[in-house]
Amino acid sequence: MDSQVQPAGQDQLEAQRREAAKWEGIAFTFCKAATLVFLATLLAGPRYILTLIALGTVFCYAVMMWHGRMDTRCFAKYPPLICGFWGAVALWAGYCAWSGIELPSILGLGGLL
Repeated sequence: MDSQVQPAGQDQLEAQRREAAKWEGIAFTFCKAATLVFLATLLAGPRYILTLIALGTVFCYAVMMWHGRMDTRCFAKYPPLICGFWGAVALWAGYCAWSGIELPSILGLGGLL
């Protein structure tokens, strides 16, 4: 009997494992994001969450580039571009928080949260 041939049930189990692994990866990403928001809230307060997380992103990518790595799993793929974008977001969000300007909300939930 050929060892490469798997029963039909094995294929279904493997597909189920792959689907579960995909959703675990998505859940882990949200877990990381929620943890960062929680820590940023504790450290800087709700007005400065976006500023702190954006600066943390810039810092981590800058350290990564300093150590010689120039590739990333981020969809933008180019770390200097990522740093520039999140640096601009940090400046904008910090200015808005410092001057008391409410950040715009696409869903219009700014006053509810």
